[in-house]
Amino acid sequence: MKRNNKRNKLDFDHLEMSAQDLAIIFDSLNIGIRHQRHILEDIWNNDRWVLEKKYNLPNKKLDFYKDVLYQVDYLYNKNDIDDSIRAVIRNAAELGYQVDPGVLVEDELGLSEYFKSIWIQLKYVKLKGMVRIKLRTLLKRYHYKKRSARFCNYVDACLHFYKIGLIVKGVPCDIRDITIDTMVTLYLQS
Repeated sequence: MKRNNKRNKLDFDHLEMSAQDLAIIFDSLNIGIRHQRHILEDIWNNDRWVLEKKYNLPNKKLDFYKDVLYQVDYLYNKNDIDDSIRAVIRNAAELGYQVDPGVLVEDELGLSEYFKSIWIQLKYVKLKGMVRIKLRTLLKRYHYKKRSARFCNYVDACLHFYKIGLIVKGVPCDIRDITIDTMVTLYLQS
């Protein structure tokens, strides 16, 4: 189904995992460096489709590893690095220059990071192979009062891209058809 309205067109580029995404997920899950390396190797060998397009060429493996490890190192040393950046900005301001440190850009709904993390957990961390969450909790976590068509479409796009299934009591379901207090189970589809 094609949509004429460019604003409503689903764009999967922001769902692809960046080096920064992986580093943030590793940090939030408190995954050790050996486990990180195994996950990176597994993603490279079996799930390269989930990575940003710039890593999809066979000769980009070293770039992929270096970029992820750089981001992991940044997160571990974030306070020292941020202090250095602030010092550079102050020094530049004293010299009459304006430095724009840039801003982190999230997807419009803030949900892609959640689904990236769920995919990593289901594929490489959790032994159960499923994650449970109430729809109300998901909505609240991302500051939504109710589920809109836009929210549902975006969740569907994430589920489709990461090949994650949604079930309630063992029965596949659509996020639009369940009550807000329903406990849903997310699992990797084969």
